Amino acid sequence: MVPLKVPVRRGGVRVLQIDLSMVGETVRRTYRLRVDRVPGLTQRADWRDLREDAPDRYGAGCPGAERSRGAVGDAPGPVLCGDRPGAGVLLDAVLRGPDTRLKYPTWSVRLGTDGAKGRSAATAPAPALADRALLDSGAVRVGDVVTLRRSTGGSARLKIVGRIAAVPGVARDRPRLLADSRAMAAQLVLSGALPGPESVWWAGAARGDASAAWEAVRDSPRLGRAVDVPHARVELGEDPLRRGARGGLWLCLVLAPTFAVIAFTLHTVLSARARGREFALLRALGVRRGQLAAYLWTEQLALAGVAALLGTVLGAGLAAVIMPVVTVDAEGEPVFPGLLTEVPWVRVCGVAGGVTLVICGVVSGAARVLGRVDLGRVLRAGEDG
Repeated sequence: MVPLKVPVRRGGVRVLQIDLSMVGETVRRTYRLRVDRVPGLTQRADWRDLREDAPDRYGAGCPGAERSRGAVGDAPGPVLCGDRPGAGVLLDAVLRGPDTRLKYPTWSVRLGTDGAKGRSAATAPAPALADRALLDSGAVRVGDVVTLRRSTGGSARLKIVGRIAAVPGVARDRPRLLADSRAMAAQLVLSGALPGPESVWWAGAARGDASAAWEAVRDSPRLGRAVDVPHARVELGEDPLRRGARGGLWLCLVLAPTFAVIAFTLHTVLSARARGREFALLRALGVRRGQLAAYLWTEQLALAGVAALLGTVLGAGLAAVIMPVVTVDAEGEPVFPGLLTEVPWVRVCGVAGGVTLVICGVVSGAARVLGRVDLGRVLRAGEDG
Protein backbone atom coordinates (compact mmCIF):
# COMPACT_ATOMS: atom_id res chain seq x y z
CA MET A 1 0.00 0.00 0.00
CA VAL A 2 1.46 3.35 -1.11
CA PRO A 3 -0.13 6.62 0.06
CA LEU A 4 -0.65 9.20 -2.69
CA LYS A 5 -0.57 12.89 -1.86
CA VAL A 6 -2.49 15.31 -4.05
CA PRO A 7 -1.01 18.84 -3.86
CA VAL A 8 -4.37 20.55 -3.42
CA ARG A 9 -5.31 22.37 -0.22
CA ARG A 10 -9.06 22.59 -0.68
CA GLY A 11 -11.89 20.39 -1.84
CA GLY A 12 -13.68 20.25 -5.15
CA VAL A 13 -10.86 18.42 -6.91
CA ARG A 14 -11.73 16.69 -10.17
CA VAL A 15 -9.34 14.02 -11.50
CA LEU A 16 -9.48 14.03 -15.29
CA GLN A 17 -6.40 12.12 -16.33
CA ILE A 18 -3.90 9.56 -15.03
CA ASP A 19 -0.55 8.84 -16.69
CA LEU A 20 1.05 5.46 -16.04
CA SER A 21 4.65 4.71 -16.99
CA MET A 22 6.25 1.25 -17.12
CA VAL A 23 9.75 2.18 -18.26
CA GLY A 24 12.35 -0.55 -17.71
CA GLU A 25 10.08 -3.62 -17.88
CA THR A 26 11.72 -6.58 -19.61
CA VAL A 27 8.76 -8.99 -19.70
CA ARG A 28 5.14 -8.31 -20.59
CA ARG A 29 3.07 -8.75 -17.46
CA THR A 30 -0.48 -8.28 -16.21
CA TYR A 31 -1.01 -5.63 -13.53
CA ARG A 32 -3.84 -4.68 -11.24
CA LEU A 33 -3.82 -1.07 -10.04
CA ARG A 34 -6.25 -0.04 -7.35
CA VAL A 35 -6.61 3.47 -5.93
CA ASP A 36 -9.14 3.45 -3.10
CA ARG A 37 -9.90 5.04 0.24
CA VAL A 38 -10.20 8.44 -1.41
CA PRO A 39 -11.77 10.87 1.07
CA GLY A 40 -14.63 12.92 -0.34
CA LEU A 41 -15.05 10.80 -3.47
CA THR A 42 -18.65 11.39 -4.57
CA GLN A 43 -18.75 10.29 -8.21
CA ARG A 44 -17.62 7.09 -9.80
CA ALA A 45 -15.23 7.48 -12.73
CA ASP A 46 -15.29 5.49 -15.95
CA TRP A 47 -11.76 5.33 -17.28
CA ARG A 48 -10.73 4.81 -20.90
CA ASP A 49 -7.54 4.79 -22.94
CA LEU A 50 -7.09 8.24 -24.50
CA ARG A 51 -5.24 7.00 -27.56
CA GLU A 52 -7.06 7.46 -30.85
CA ASP A 53 -6.30 3.94 -32.09
CA ALA A 54 -7.89 1.61 -29.54
CA PRO A 55 -5.60 -1.38 -28.89
CA ASP A 56 -6.75 -4.97 -29.35
CA ARG A 57 -7.26 -6.42 -25.86
CA TYR A 58 -7.15 -9.99 -27.13
CA GLY A 59 -3.92 -9.34 -28.99
CA ALA A 60 -2.46 -7.75 -25.84
CA GLY A 61 -3.29 -10.85 -23.82
CA CYS A 62 -5.84 -9.29 -21.45
CA PRO A 63 -7.41 -11.87 -19.10
CA GLY A 64 -10.83 -12.96 -20.31
CA ALA A 65 -10.69 -10.95 -23.54
CA GLU A 66 -12.53 -12.50 -26.47
CA ARG A 67 -11.11 -12.53 -29.93
CA SER A 68 -12.79 -10.11 -32.30
CA ARG A 69 -13.77 -10.97 -35.83
CA GLY A 70 -10.90 -10.90 -38.29
CA ALA A 71 -7.21 -10.79 -37.64
CA VAL A 72 -5.71 -9.91 -34.28
CA GLY A 73 -4.95 -6.19 -34.05
CA ASP A 74 -1.90 -4.41 -32.73
CA ALA A 75 -1.38 -3.75 -29.04
CA PRO A 76 2.21 -2.53 -28.65
CA GLY A 77 1.94 -0.30 -25.59
CA PRO A 78 0.46 -0.69 -22.12
CA VAL A 79 -3.19 -1.65 -22.52
CA LEU A 80 -6.14 -1.00 -20.22
CA CYS A 81 -7.91 -4.34 -20.05
CA GLY A 82 -10.74 -3.24 -17.78
CA ASP A 83 -11.81 -1.06 -14.88
CA ARG A 84 -14.12 -2.02 -12.00
CA PRO A 85 -15.08 1.20 -10.20
CA GLY A 86 -16.84 0.99 -6.87
CA ALA A 87 -17.76 2.99 -3.81
CA GLY A 88 -14.78 4.97 -2.56
CA VAL A 89 -12.60 3.60 -5.37
CA LEU A 90 -11.02 6.01 -7.82
CA LEU A 91 -9.40 3.35 -10.01
CA ASP A 92 -9.44 -0.46 -10.02
CA ALA A 93 -7.89 -1.36 -13.35
CA VAL A 94 -6.32 -4.42 -14.94
CA LEU A 95 -3.52 -3.54 -17.36
CA ARG A 96 -1.12 -5.33 -19.65
CA GLY A 97 2.44 -4.05 -19.82
CA PRO A 98 4.38 -2.91 -22.89
CA ASP A 99 5.37 -5.32 -25.62
CA THR A 100 9.09 -5.61 -24.88
CA ARG A 101 9.77 -7.59 -28.06
CA LEU A 102 9.49 -4.41 -30.12
CA LYS A 103 12.58 -2.40 -30.98
CA TYR A 104 10.98 0.83 -29.80
CA PRO A 105 8.21 -0.11 -27.36
CA THR A 106 5.69 2.34 -25.95
CA TRP A 107 6.19 2.60 -22.21
CA SER A 108 3.26 4.72 -21.00
CA VAL A 109 -0.50 4.84 -21.16
CA ARG A 110 -2.79 7.78 -20.50
CA LEU A 111 -6.21 7.20 -18.95
CA GLY A 112 -9.04 9.72 -18.97
CA THR A 113 -12.63 9.92 -17.82
CA ASP A 114 -15.82 10.00 -19.84
CA GLY A 115 -17.71 12.07 -17.29
CA ALA A 116 -17.54 15.28 -19.30
CA LYS A 117 -18.19 13.71 -22.67
CA GLY A 118 -21.81 14.77 -22.90
CA ARG A 119 -21.15 18.29 -21.66
CA SER A 120 -18.31 18.84 -24.13
CA ALA A 121 -20.59 18.06 -27.04
CA ALA A 122 -23.00 20.74 -25.90
CA THR A 123 -20.27 23.32 -25.34
CA ALA A 124 -20.01 26.02 -27.97
CA PRO A 125 -16.92 25.59 -30.18
CA ALA A 126 -13.97 27.84 -29.59
CA PRO A 127 -13.42 30.58 -32.19
CA ALA A 128 -10.39 30.31 -34.44
CA LEU A 129 -8.82 32.06 -37.42
CA ALA A 130 -7.60 30.08 -40.43
CA ASP A 131 -4.54 31.21 -42.34
CA ARG A 132 -4.45 31.73 -46.07
CA ALA A 133 -2.71 28.39 -46.74
CA LEU A 134 -5.42 26.42 -44.94
CA LEU A 135 -8.29 28.20 -46.67
CA ASP A 136 -6.63 27.89 -50.08
CA SER A 137 -6.29 24.14 -49.56
CA GLY A 138 -10.08 23.82 -49.52
CA ALA A 139 -10.11 21.71 -46.35
CA VAL A 140 -12.13 24.29 -44.41
CA ARG A 141 -14.09 27.45 -45.06
CA VAL A 142 -15.02 30.41 -42.92
CA GLY A 143 -18.02 29.37 -40.80
CA ASP A 144 -17.15 25.65 -40.61
CA VAL A 145 -16.90 23.80 -37.28
CA VAL A 146 -13.98 21.35 -37.12
CA THR A 147 -12.85 18.88 -34.46
CA LEU A 148 -9.16 18.59 -33.65
CA ARG A 149 -7.93 15.38 -32.01
CA ARG A 150 -4.55 15.08 -30.35
CA SER A 151 -2.47 11.94 -30.65
CA THR A 152 -1.98 11.99 -26.86
CA GLY A 153 -5.73 12.16 -26.22
CA GLY A 154 -8.38 14.82 -26.04
CA SER A 155 -10.21 16.81 -28.66
CA ALA A 156 -11.34 20.38 -29.26
CA ARG A 157 -14.15 21.81 -31.39
CA LEU A 158 -13.25 24.98 -33.27
CA LYS A 159 -15.34 27.30 -35.41
CA ILE A 160 -13.59 29.17 -38.21
CA VAL A 161 -14.75 32.75 -37.67
CA GLY A 162 -12.32 34.57 -39.94
CA ARG A 163 -9.08 34.49 -41.88
CA ILE A 164 -5.54 35.68 -41.35
CA ALA A 165 -2.71 35.94 -43.85
CA ALA A 166 -0.37 33.86 -41.65
CA VAL A 167 0.40 33.29 -37.98
CA PRO A 168 3.24 35.64 -36.98
CA GLY A 169 6.32 34.13 -35.39
CA VAL A 170 6.02 30.61 -36.82
CA ALA A 171 7.12 28.98 -40.05
CA ARG A 172 4.65 29.29 -42.90
CA ASP A 173 5.44 25.91 -44.45
CA ARG A 174 2.06 24.37 -43.58
CA PRO A 175 -1.54 25.46 -42.89
CA ARG A 176 -2.29 26.70 -39.38
CA LEU A 177 -5.10 27.83 -37.11
CA LEU A 178 -4.95 30.71 -34.65
CA ALA A 179 -7.15 30.10 -31.57
CA ASP A 180 -7.49 31.41 -28.04
CA SER A 181 -5.44 29.20 -25.71
CA ARG A 182 -7.95 29.54 -22.86
CA ALA A 183 -10.83 28.35 -25.03
CA MET A 184 -8.68 25.50 -26.35
CA ALA A 185 -7.71 24.47 -22.81
CA ALA A 186 -11.37 24.42 -21.78
CA GLN A 187 -12.26 22.21 -24.74
CA LEU A 188 -9.46 19.75 -23.94
CA VAL A 189 -10.36 19.57 -20.24
CA LEU A 190 -14.01 18.90 -21.02
CA SER A 191 -12.96 16.09 -23.36
CA GLY A 192 -11.11 14.39 -20.49
CA ALA A 193 -7.56 15.45 -21.35
CA LEU A 194 -5.03 17.90 -19.99
CA PRO A 195 -3.90 20.90 -22.05
CA GLY A 196 -0.28 20.89 -23.10
CA PRO A 197 2.25 23.48 -22.00
CA GLU A 198 2.28 26.82 -23.77
CA SER A 199 5.38 27.48 -25.86
CA VAL A 200 4.63 31.08 -26.86
CA TRP A 201 2.66 33.85 -25.16
CA TRP A 202 1.36 36.99 -26.85
CA ALA A 203 0.88 39.86 -24.41
CA GLY A 204 -0.87 43.17 -24.96
CA ALA A 205 0.82 46.32 -23.68
CA ALA A 206 -0.92 49.45 -22.41
CA ARG A 207 -0.67 52.23 -25.00
CA GLY A 208 1.55 49.98 -27.11
CA ASP A 209 4.62 50.34 -24.83
CA ALA A 210 6.03 46.91 -23.95
CA SER A 211 9.37 48.15 -22.59
CA ALA A 212 8.57 47.26 -18.97
CA ALA A 213 7.47 43.72 -19.87
CA TRP A 214 10.52 43.21 -22.10
CA GLU A 215 12.88 44.34 -19.33
CA ALA A 216 11.14 42.07 -16.79
CA VAL A 217 11.59 39.02 -19.02
CA ARG A 218 15.19 39.99 -19.76
CA ASP A 219 15.95 40.16 -16.03
CA SER A 220 14.42 36.69 -15.49
CA PRO A 221 15.94 34.29 -18.06
CA ARG A 222 13.80 31.41 -16.77
CA LEU A 223 10.76 33.12 -18.31
CA GLY A 224 12.21 32.71 -21.79
CA ARG A 225 12.94 35.28 -24.47
CA ALA A 226 10.81 38.35 -25.09
CA VAL A 227 10.35 39.94 -28.50
CA ASP A 228 8.72 43.29 -29.15
CA VAL A 229 8.48 45.57 -32.17
CA PRO A 230 11.26 48.08 -31.26
CA HIS A 231 13.82 45.38 -30.47
CA ALA A 232 12.82 43.32 -33.50
CA ARG A 233 13.39 46.43 -35.62
CA VAL A 234 16.85 46.82 -34.09
CA GLU A 235 17.69 43.16 -34.77
CA LEU A 236 16.61 43.47 -38.38
CA GLY A 237 18.68 46.63 -38.71
CA GLU A 238 21.78 44.88 -37.33
CA ASP A 239 21.42 41.91 -39.67
CA PRO A 240 24.63 41.54 -41.78
CA LEU A 241 22.70 41.46 -45.06
CA ARG A 242 20.73 44.56 -44.16
CA ARG A 243 23.85 46.32 -42.89
CA GLY A 244 25.53 45.67 -46.22
CA ALA A 245 22.55 47.00 -48.12
CA ARG A 246 22.32 49.99 -45.79
CA GLY A 247 26.04 50.71 -46.28
CA GLY A 248 25.56 50.64 -50.04
CA LEU A 249 22.64 53.06 -49.77
CA TRP A 250 24.67 55.44 -47.58
CA LEU A 251 27.49 55.29 -50.13
CA CYS A 252 25.00 56.20 -52.85
CA LEU A 253 23.69 59.04 -50.70
CA VAL A 254 27.21 60.49 -50.44
CA LEU A 255 28.37 59.89 -54.00
CA ALA A 256 25.18 60.81 -55.87
CA PRO A 257 25.15 64.50 -54.79
CA THR A 258 28.87 64.75 -55.51
CA PHE A 259 28.47 63.45 -59.04
CA ALA A 260 25.40 65.65 -59.49
CA VAL A 261 27.37 68.79 -58.57
CA ILE A 262 30.25 67.81 -60.87
CA ALA A 263 27.86 66.99 -63.74
CA PHE A 264 25.94 70.26 -63.47
CA THR A 265 29.19 72.26 -63.25
CA LEU A 266 30.52 70.63 -66.42
CA HIS A 267 27.18 71.14 -68.14
CA THR A 268 27.21 74.82 -67.26
CA VAL A 269 30.78 75.33 -68.46
CA LEU A 270 30.27 73.44 -71.72
CA SER A 271 26.95 75.14 -72.36
CA ALA A 272 28.45 78.59 -71.83
CA ARG A 273 31.44 77.88 -74.08
CA ALA A 274 29.29 76.38 -76.83
CA ARG A 275 27.09 79.48 -76.82
CA GLY A 276 29.89 82.04 -76.62
CA ARG A 277 28.82 83.76 -79.89
CA GLU A 278 25.22 83.89 -78.65
CA PHE A 279 26.34 85.62 -75.45
CA ALA A 280 28.50 88.05 -77.45
CA LEU A 281 25.53 89.02 -79.62
CA LEU A 282 23.39 89.56 -76.51
CA ARG A 283 26.12 91.79 -75.08
CA ALA A 284 26.27 93.69 -78.35
CA LEU A 285 22.54 94.27 -78.16
CA GLY A 286 22.96 95.84 -74.74
CA VAL A 287 22.48 92.95 -72.30
CA ARG A 288 24.58 93.53 -69.19
CA ARG A 289 26.87 90.94 -67.64
CA GLY A 290 24.62 90.54 -64.58
CA GLN A 291 21.60 89.88 -66.77
CA LEU A 292 23.57 87.32 -68.78
CA ALA A 293 24.69 85.53 -65.59
CA ALA A 294 21.10 85.58 -64.26
CA TYR A 295 19.86 84.05 -67.52
CA LEU A 296 22.40 81.23 -67.28
CA TRP A 297 21.68 80.75 -63.54
CA THR A 298 17.91 80.53 -64.14
CA GLU A 299 18.39 77.95 -66.85
CA GLN A 300 20.58 75.71 -64.70
CA LEU A 301 18.34 76.19 -61.65
CA ALA A 302 15.33 74.91 -63.60
CA LEU A 303 17.29 71.86 -64.69
CA ALA A 304 18.53 71.20 -61.13
CA GLY A 305 15.04 71.59 -59.63
CA VAL A 306 13.43 69.20 -62.10
CA ALA A 307 16.26 66.69 -61.60
CA ALA A 308 15.97 66.89 -57.79
CA LEU A 309 12.19 66.43 -57.91
CA LEU A 310 12.30 63.46 -60.27
CA GLY A 311 15.22 61.89 -58.41
CA THR A 312 13.43 62.17 -55.06
CA VAL A 313 10.20 60.62 -56.34
CA LEU A 314 11.93 57.82 -58.28
CA GLY A 315 14.34 57.06 -55.40
CA ALA A 316 11.52 56.83 -52.84
CA GLY A 317 9.48 54.61 -55.16
CA LEU A 318 12.37 52.25 -55.91
CA ALA A 319 13.28 52.03 -52.21
CA ALA A 320 9.67 51.16 -51.31
CA VAL A 321 9.72 48.35 -53.89
CA ILE A 322 13.24 46.99 -53.34
CA MET A 323 13.65 47.08 -49.54
CA PRO A 324 10.77 44.66 -48.73
CA VAL A 325 12.27 42.23 -51.27
CA VAL A 326 15.81 42.23 -49.88
CA THR A 327 14.63 42.06 -46.23
CA VAL A 328 14.15 38.40 -45.25
CA ASP A 329 13.86 36.41 -42.04
CA ALA A 330 16.11 33.63 -40.72
CA GLU A 331 14.58 31.14 -43.20
CA GLY A 332 15.24 33.41 -46.19
CA GLU A 333 11.55 34.22 -46.64
CA PRO A 334 9.91 37.66 -46.69
CA VAL A 335 9.33 39.10 -43.24
CA PHE A 336 5.80 38.60 -41.89
CA PRO A 337 3.94 40.81 -41.21
CA GLY A 338 5.20 42.74 -44.21
CA LEU A 339 7.29 45.84 -43.85
CA LEU A 340 5.48 49.17 -43.63
CA THR A 341 6.55 51.71 -46.22
CA GLU A 342 7.60 54.83 -44.35
CA VAL A 343 9.42 57.51 -46.35
CA PRO A 344 11.09 60.20 -44.17
CA TRP A 345 9.99 63.04 -46.40
CA VAL A 346 11.50 65.73 -44.19
CA ARG A 347 14.95 64.14 -44.42
CA VAL A 348 14.58 63.34 -48.12
CA CYS A 349 13.45 66.86 -48.96
CA GLY A 350 16.25 68.29 -46.82
CA VAL A 351 18.89 66.27 -48.69
CA ALA A 352 17.37 67.14 -52.08
CA GLY A 353 17.12 70.83 -51.17
CA GLY A 354 20.69 70.90 -49.85
CA VAL A 355 22.05 69.31 -53.03
CA THR A 356 20.02 71.74 -55.15
CA LEU A 357 21.42 74.72 -53.24
CA VAL A 358 24.99 73.46 -53.66
CA ILE A 359 24.42 72.98 -57.38
CA CYS A 360 22.91 76.45 -57.65
CA GLY A 361 25.89 77.95 -55.78
CA VAL A 362 28.41 76.25 -58.04
CA VAL A 363 26.44 77.17 -61.14
CA SER A 364 26.13 80.78 -59.97
CA GLY A 365 29.89 81.09 -59.58
CA ALA A 366 30.49 79.55 -62.98
CA ALA A 367 27.83 81.76 -64.56
CA ARG A 368 29.40 84.95 -63.21
CA VAL A 369 32.79 83.92 -64.53
CA LEU A 370 31.49 82.83 -67.92
CA GLY A 371 29.22 85.85 -68.20
CA ARG A 372 32.26 88.09 -68.63
CA VAL A 373 32.45 87.64 -72.39
CA ASP A 374 35.13 89.55 -74.32
CA LEU A 375 32.90 91.01 -77.03
CA GLY A 376 35.68 92.04 -79.43
CA ARG A 377 37.55 88.72 -79.25
CA VAL A 378 34.46 86.64 -79.83
CA LEU A 379 33.28 88.72 -82.79
CA ARG A 380 36.72 88.65 -84.38
CA ALA A 381 36.85 84.90 -83.91
CA GLY A 382 33.48 84.68 -85.65
CA GLU A 383 34.74 86.75 -88.64
CA ASP A 384 37.86 84.58 -88.94
CA GLY A 385 35.69 81.45 -88.97
